[in-house]
Amino acid sequence: MRLLAFIMILAGLAALSLSMNRHGREMLRKEWTRAQRLVLRAFGGVLLAGSLLLLRVSMGWSLGALHWFGMIAVCGFCCACVLTYLPGLQLQKFISKFM
Repeated sequence: MRLLAFIMILAGLAALSLSMNRHGREMLRKEWTRAQRLVLRAFGGVLLAGSLLLLRVSMGWSLGALHWFGMIAVCGFCCACVLTYLPGLQLQKFISKFM
């Protein structure tokens, strides 16, 4: 369960960061429309909320929230490093298959 929550948090933070104009332009080399940005933000928020609920069900509120905040910190650091050091990463080819 914790691994699934970790993946959900990582995907949620990635979706939230890619919904920003600057990060989307740097990583994917394209501009998002307003509707696409809203969908990415909603998707990221749903993934973060779902991961919190998943951890709450499996561990309870106290330990689930503790693990969630720890995973948010680790995933946030990973996203920050990727956005800082790999802005030219060619994700456009990979993501364009799904959109």
